[in-house]
Order: sequence, then C-alpha cells, then structure tokens
Amino acid sequence: MEVIGKIIEKMDILNICFKKKQKTKKSILKEVIDNPEKFKLEAIIEGEEIKITVKRREES
Repeated sequence: MEVIGKIIEKMDILNICFKKKQKTKKSILKEVIDNPEKFKLEAIIEGEEIKITVKRREES
C-alpha cells in the first residue's frame, strides 16, 4: 500500500479527472486557405513596404 500511496501523491488527480479540453482556434491564415471566398485581401505599397490586410467579407 505504501507504493500506491506514493504514486498517488506524485500524481495530480484533479488534473487527470477534471482536465478541460481546450478548443483549438484556427489561425486566420488557415481559414483563408480553407475558405478564400469568405475573405477580402487588400495590399498597399508604402515606400519599400507592402502592407497586406485580411478582412472577413460582410455576409449579406
């Protein structure tokens, strides 16, 4: 019984029993690749920089 007691002490029982499932958020880039028609891309050249903006299209 001592061995089992020591093992239980080292384990965090609450984390094992009540571990929350984390929802993974898709990155905006992954969403654009999966569904490009739902997004609007704007690119602006300023000096030697290109600024790209990604926006969701407004659903009508």
